Amino acid sequence: APSRAHLRNYQDEFIKCGCDVMTCSTSSPVDVFIPSRGIKLAETILDLVLALKPRPPDKIVLASFSGSSKTILWPIIKCLRDQGERYGAVRKAIVGLIFDSCPIEFRADEGRDFFTEYALKGVPGAVKPFLDLPFQAFSLALDRVMRTEIIRQHRAYWHDITNPPFDAPVLLFFSQRDKLVKSETIHKFLFMMKTRGKADVTSVEFDKSEHVNHVVKHKSAYCRHLSAFIAQHTQQHSKL
Repeated sequence: APSRAHLRNYQDEFIKCGCDVMTCSTSSPVDVFIPSRGIKLAETILDLVLALKPRPPDKIVLASFSGSSKTILWPIIKCLRDQGERYGAVRKAIVGLIFDSCPIEFRADEGRDFFTEYALKGVPGAVKPFLDLPFQAFSLALDRVMRTEIIRQHRAYWHDITNPPFDAPVLLFFSQRDKLVKSETIHKFLFMMKTRGKADVTSVEFDKSEHVNHVVKHKSAYCRHLSAFIAQHTQQHSKL
């Protein structure tokens, strides 16, 4: 996820675009392997959206950063698909989907790197080398123990995020310098979206920014693409 130091940058830019912003995150790196936690969080988020006063928003843009493509966005998509009667109003209001430094491939090196990076967030640099190997070993062991479940999750995750129960345009930000999300993963996602008939997909590739750092290194270009996307697909004031 974006560091706390520049999370406000993202929030400010969405606000400048005329959006009301709801920021959601998970607290544990293990959440990427436990979808049931994500479902509970997704239901809480969707219920809060429905309870907004004076009425729920009629234009919603979902923005996913880093690992939230699995821990938050995927469960939201599942809830919108499986609980259509309960969350139909939210599903119909979604007019855009934004991916920043994601989706992440939660298998092999990419998944382990994400897990380790997330788990060691905030740990002083001098201490990280001593903890990195144990966390990599734990992640690898978890991958082996939960192999069948992780494979099942992997297939469902990729199917659902490339085939959501709503027809909305997609904007994707990524960089070749991203050490966590390989460009091959991004191109896999773009290919799957196109093969599923999702033609309205725009990708923006940067050359200097690293993971979830595009709005800092490429602020002008990032904000130009973001504002144009939101302006094009939301014409009314009620946006989230």
